Amino acid sequence: MAERTTLKHTLDSDVEGSAPAAAPPAKKPRASTKKKAAAVLGKCGMTKKELGDAIQRGLRLEKYEAQRTMVETTMDATFFSAFFGVPGVKLSPPTFDETTPIVVADFSGRVGGEIFGVSKVKLPGLTSSTPASRCFRAPLPALTPSSTLEYASSRSSPVHGLPMSRIDTDFAFGGKYKVEEAIANGGCGAVFQGVHTVAGKEVAIKLEPAIARFSPLQQETKIYKTLSGAPGVPWIMWSGRAGDFNVMVIDLLGPSLEDLFRMCNRHFSLKTVLLLADQLISRIEYIHSRDLVHRDVKPGNFVMAKSEKDSPYLVNIIDFGLAKKYRDPRTGAHIQYAQEDQHGVGTCLFASINTHLGVECSRRDDLESLAYMFIYFMRGTLPWRKIKDPDATTTWNLIRDKKLETEEFLSVGLPAEFDIFHKYVRGLEFDDLPDYDGLRALFRGLAEKHRIEYDWVFDWSVPKPNERKRKRKCRSCHACSAAAETAKAAAALRRAS
Repeated sequence: MAERTTLKHTLDSDVEGSAPAAAPPAKKPRASTKKKAAAVLGKCGMTKKELGDAIQRGLRLEKYEAQRTMVETTMDATFFSAFFGVPGVKLSPPTFDETTPIVVADFSGRVGGEIFGVSKVKLPGLTSSTPASRCFRAPLPALTPSSTLEYASSRSSPVHGLPMSRIDTDFAFGGKYKVEEAIANGGCGAVFQGVHTVAGKEVAIKLEPAIARFSPLQQETKIYKTLSGAPGVPWIMWSGRAGDFNVMVIDLLGPSLEDLFRMCNRHFSLKTVLLLADQLISRIEYIHSRDLVHRDVKPGNFVMAKSEKDSPYLVNIIDFGLAKKYRDPRTGAHIQYAQEDQHGVGTCLFASINTHLGVECSRRDDLESLAYMFIYFMRGTLPWRKIKDPDATTTWNLIRDKKLETEEFLSVGLPAEFDIFHKYVRGLEFDDLPDYDGLRALFRGLAEKHRIEYDWVFDWSVPKPNERKRKRKCRSCHACSAAAETAKAAAALRRAS
């Protein structure tokens, strides 16, 4: 285990790590096989990479009906072994148009579900004895889920890919949780507002089509259970499989820090940022103490309580769809340094520079994302916020370059503590243990310097001056109206007498 790296650690040290071991060279197929592969892919109208991407993307899609007319194109065993590294199959694509799926089957006529994942779709032409668990679908590379799924064109819900029309609102998940309305589309599925049918308590219900062998939502459920019981982590009430969906029911929380930031005209006071910093560092420390890294730290993944009675000052962390263990569960050792030739996961606006460079995420990366959040809250923006490109990889690369270009000037004009925090986390080594106590003390010292009390009164908790005036005016008008009505009634009574 690495020793704790305190704030006295040299801030300008370079991040070092050993390069990952090279993979053994793959066996090249024979020249004749290459020609057959080229002929097959030519008929399919796609490249080898596009076909592989299509098959992988198909694992994340809901089942849909296949066309009955199939045009068979055969891949021999040698080609398929070289292409996918599994026993030979035949590829049977239909005529290519917007509704056409791609079907992969072995020579016995069964579909390769055990190879690529589980789906309950039955294909035309298969016998009744064909196991449903071996069925498989994949879309064309040029298509998106919204143009392929039968329900994607519905406008009954703002949630992309899983509208309310597909959800039976009379069905109670777990026997007691019903869906009411759509909320958002998270990293691992669609999120709906629901209610406990007996207690009447509002809950959040997260749904994911149960179509693949690996379920991100089930993985997220395990992480919530691992973290449950700590302050600032939503309580998971029920999880399981219901019909065609994997389901997770958790506490329904309030607005995110991103929502509140916009409500406050995209600026938080120093006091609010310091109050948030104290809690956010603690949330990240707790996650790291359970051998996890979040990998998607951003304002949208921190939410406040929904009501005043539910600890309104408490910041909750959500969305563990990308979270990952940074220790080997068998040995307890820190994972090895590794780097890929493409960017990592998360949100590019707040991702660490090492994530942009394809380096495996560790504890330092979550804290670097926090540093960008604090500067974002203080300045109202980041230098790379408006950088966008139609190509996602290009966007990541442009933002990476801007982060490196502005790294030395990012905290200019802000209290020195923000610059110290940023340089400290940037100077951490891959497996260093951060000094969480020292980081909290750093910001508490800044609060003491500015005589800021930790009373947990945030910017959004205090009414704006013009709002207070408007309320007083309304009360005054109401009183005047009541007095006028009383005077009119008295005058009418005198006339009548």
